[in-house]
Amino acid sequence: MRPGELVTGDLERLGEIVFGRVCVVGIGNRLAGDDGAGSALAERLAGRVAGCVIDAGIAPENHLEPVVRDEPDSILLVDAVDFGGDPGSVRILDARALGAGGLSTHATSLGAICDYLGARSAARAVLIGIQPGRLRLGAGLSDEVSRAVEALAGHIAALVGPAEDFA
Repeated sequence: MRPGELVTGDLERLGEIVFGRVCVVGIGNRLAGDDGAGSALAERLAGRVAGCVIDAGIAPENHLEPVVRDEPDSILLVDAVDFGGDPGSVRILDARALGAGGLSTHATSLGAICDYLGARSAARAVLIGIQPGRLRLGAGLSDEVSRAVEALAGHIAALVGPAEDFA
């Protein structure tokens, strides 16, 4: 696999998991290098795809009720997650298996976020992790993560459909 390339098996799984009205929640700190991957993805998808797209930044817990109110069938949480892969690799992960604090850089665990969304909505929440390469304050996205964000944005756009098709 080349850095920044999506894993084919995970792409196929994503197509099997995502259905109906979709809400994409990008999570990350744009001021900390690759930690901004989820927010960068949300920026690329905003206004381009059907359903809701939210840039939750560094406090995803503050954006959960707007997600619930949108009544999605599928929720895609996208965040930089250190799962030991090559920088820019993308995986569908079990957020609950990450545990408290997990491998994410955010105060609220991604597992707790998925639990909350499961309790407050009928939607299926899926965590998409992008392996960071550099997490340095003041740095932008690495080339590998930037390529992964672009590829993932294209794949999600193809799955969800363009904004004008959703009324």
